[in-house]
Amino acid sequence: MSKGITNFLFYMMVGIFILLGFYLYKLINRDYFLIIMIILFSLAGISYYYKLLTEELRKNVIIGYGLIILGLIIWGLGELFAKSISIFIITLILISIGIMSTYHSIFKYIKDQLKTVSRLEYFSYHDQLTGLYNRRYFKRIIEEIEDTNSLPVSIIMVDIDNLKGINDQYGHARGDEIIKNAARVLDSVSRKSDTVVRMGGDEFVIILKETDKIDAKYFCDRIQRKCAEVNEEYDYNIPLNISVGSATKSDQGQDIEELLDNADMSMYKAKMQ
Repeated sequence: MSKGITNFLFYMMVGIFILLGFYLYKLINRDYFLIIMIILFSLAGISYYYKLLTEELRKNVIIGYGLIILGLIIWGLGELFAKSISIFIITLILISIGIMSTYHSIFKYIKDQLKTVSRLEYFSYHDQLTGLYNRRYFKRIIEEIEDTNSLPVSIIMVDIDNLKGINDQYGHARGDEIIKNAARVLDSVSRKSDTVVRMGGDEFVIILKETDKIDAKYFCDRIQRKCAEVNEEYDYNIPLNISVGSATKSDQGQDIEELLDNADMSMYKAKMQ
C-alpha cells in the first residue's frame, strides 16, 4: 500500500470516527458519548506518531482504527435496535483488539527509537573495533578529574610495538587482531573503577583513580606479565609486544597536560629499552 493511500485511509477513519461520535451523541445518551470522546482523544494523540511509523506499523494502526470503529458501529446499532450482552461482548473485544493493535505499534516505535538512541550514545563514547572507551570519552573523564579533588590519580600510557610493520607485512586485518588482543589484555588486568581507553591506532590510555605512583608501577608490571602469559598460552604467530609508561598526579595544582606528557615520556623510555 502506497504512502499516499495509507495517509488517506488514516485521515478518512479519523473523520468517520468524529462524525460517528456526534451521530451517537444524538441517538444515545451522553455517558456513551463521553466514552467515545475519551477513546477519540486517546487515539488522536497517536496521529503525532503516525507519520513517523514504518509502513508495517502504519498498517497495524489502520487495522486498529478499523476494529475500533467497527466495534463502535456495532455498539451503536445494538443500543438502537437490539440490546444484548452478546453485542456488548463483541463490541468490547473489537475495541480492545483495536486499541491493543494501535498502541502496540506506537510502543514498538518508541522502543526502537530508544534502542537507536542507546546505540548512538554507546558508539559516541566507545571504540568500534575493541569496545573500549574512545578519545571523546577520555576528554570527558579528564575534565572530571580536573574538577575533583580525588587524588592521587595515575595515567598509564600503552603503545603496541611495531604495529605499522605488522600492517605492512601481514595486512590490516592481522593488525586489527593485535589491537583487539591488546585491548583484551588491558581490560582483563583493570579494575571496575579503572577507565581503559583506545586513543586511536596503537595507543591506549588507562586512568587509575586513587592510585599512587607505586601502585601505578605495579600495574604496569602486571600488564607486561599478562601480555607474556597471553603470548605463551595462545602461541601467536605474531606475539603481542607493548610498551607501558605511567605518571601520577598527587598535587591538585599539577596540570593535567603535564601529567599526560610525563606518562607519554615514561612510555617512550620503556620502548627504547
